[in-house]
Amino acid sequence: MRTLAADLDGTIYKGNTLLPKVKETYHVLKQLDINTIFITNNSSQTPEEIKTKLDKLLQDKISLKNIITPLMIIKNVSELTTLKVHVYGSSGVKNYLEQFNEKIVSIQEAETVLIGRKDNIYTEEINIIANSINNGTKAFCLNKDLTFPTEEGEKPGNGAVVKMLEELTNSQIESLGKPDKLFKDYLNKNGFIIDWIIGDRVDTDILLAKKLNVKSILVKTGVTNFMEIDNANYIIKEFDEILNIIS
Repeated sequence: MRTLAADLDGTIYKGNTLLPKVKETYHVLKQLDINTIFITNNSSQTPEEIKTKLDKLLQDKISLKNIITPLMIIKNVSELTTLKVHVYGSSGVKNYLEQFNEKIVSIQEAETVLIGRKDNIYTEEINIIANSINNGTKAFCLNKDLTFPTEEGEKPGNGAVVKMLEELTNSQIESLGKPDKLFKDYLNKNGFIIDWIIGDRVDTDILLAKKLNVKSILVKTGVTNFMEIDNANYIIKEFDEILNIIS
């Protein structure tokens, strides 16, 4: 069975709205015996919540093992499961991390920090975290997406804060998301053999495809890309055009 790895935000849906022709194409792919897995940098929802959402939108029962998010990488990072961790992000991220580590602490007590996304960015809070990193606190981030697509347009992503912290600390923060090593290693270690990756972002989806040495398909239904789109093997306007490539 061949496998398509599909991004979610900007590729399958925006917010709670399914993008045009996605559901119909997904069911044609099933008929063609092509397995679809879902790879996303969105960590504002748990994998279980994403499954419920996909079940409803695609009118199918999606296997939880076929949904991969940065949250699922957490359990493979010893610094996040054994040390005292400060979470910059939503209560949902904190609750998820508590499944693997009960030592969720303030930044003043932290041995490591996990950078997620908040709706509001406060300079004073960022400076305190930067000082902690400069004093030896290990830092990870859920992803480095500068923006993410919504029904109301693009909004600042995790990467906006990560970029500020990297500049303030003159360091590189290790990411749990696409296209970075921890995400790639998770796919490999869990036996995912992928034939194509489709997504709306060059800097995440297309670069991950390059690192995995698989075919990449850029769909122009999501974010504005800052990297050259011709990095992709194929460029399509809507999701259903994928059938011209893989069927």
